[in-house]
Amino acid sequence: MDTSFLTFYSIGLFISGSLGDHYNPKLLLVISYIVVSIVIMLISTSSMFGWSSIALFCVLFAINGLMQSIGWPACSVIFANWFGKRGRGTLIGLFCSSSNTGNIGGAVLTSVLTSSLLMDWKSSYMIVGSLCAVIALINLLFLIVHPQEKGILIEEFDE
Repeated sequence: MDTSFLTFYSIGLFISGSLGDHYNPKLLLVISYIVVSIVIMLISTSSMFGWSSIALFCVLFAINGLMQSIGWPACSVIFANWFGKRGRGTLIGLFCSSSNTGNIGGAVLTSVLTSSLLMDWKSSYMIVGSLCAVIALINLLFLIVHPQEKGILIEEFDE
């Protein structure tokens, strides 16, 4: 399952980098969040009903990897719109740590749900899937792709 996830995640990075340049990155991000939410809930639900086929889980994890690969390129495009070229490297360096912070936060959340609250992994997957859906809604309602949409001018300085 891990191999299926990581293989499709890496393939998806090549594809989604180009998609973010040609389509609305906000829309791509929201769609990817929604599909990831659905897939995570399907993993949990299928296990609850006893559909524990490794082939099924490999397919679901592959779809999950493909959809999660959209996040980094779409966020990078949006991030680049908000900051001028000068100093952007430092800010992107800090932004790159967000994936590690998110991974740590996800591990802590899962640990709290399964160890402290004594939930099984299926229930914790449902909660994580629900949180992804909430984040999709927040991005849909509040994410601004271009600062010009709100009358904010980003000055570019060339040296």
